[in-house]
Amino acid sequence: MLNIDQIEEIKRKIDLLKEKKAKAEGAMENIRRRWKEEYGCENEEDVKKKLAALEEEIAEGERRLSVLLTKIEQAYDWSSV
Repeated sequence: MLNIDQIEEIKRKIDLLKEKKAKAEGAMENIRRRWKEEYGCENEEDVKKKLAALEEEIAEGERRLSVLLTKIEQAYDWSSV
């Protein structure tokens, strides 16, 4: 059988966990609001899709830059500079 002190300790722990849960939910709501404002995404799945698209866009940009730099290097006699 639980005594009064044990019951009060359990109640305190429950209250503490409820408070932590509320803070975590508030933090997640802030994150979701930022996703919506900054990236137009509503949930984690949409953010992951957006991230993949941006990574693909970056890779394509880097590939194009590499091709352009190669063309520039080949288009001019840089040893004369």
